[in-house]
Amino acid sequence: MAMRRQVAAADAVIYVSQGFLQRIYPAHPGSLQLARSNVQLTEDSFATHRRPLGATGFRIISIG
Repeated sequence: MAMRRQVAAADAVIYVSQGFLQRIYPAHPGSLQLARSNVQLTEDSFATHRRPLGATGFRIISIG
């Protein structure tokens, strides 16, 4: 249930299916929605250090 709420509230969603996950975890109609199955994460995809406390804004990324 938490994942459904998170996806429904997200501004952008990338699915790794053409329709299955979209039916289970629907995004709200105004969000950016992409379907990609060829995502490859390399070492350069990850931060090497934490952002300082007090930095403005934040991003939450969930990969599953």
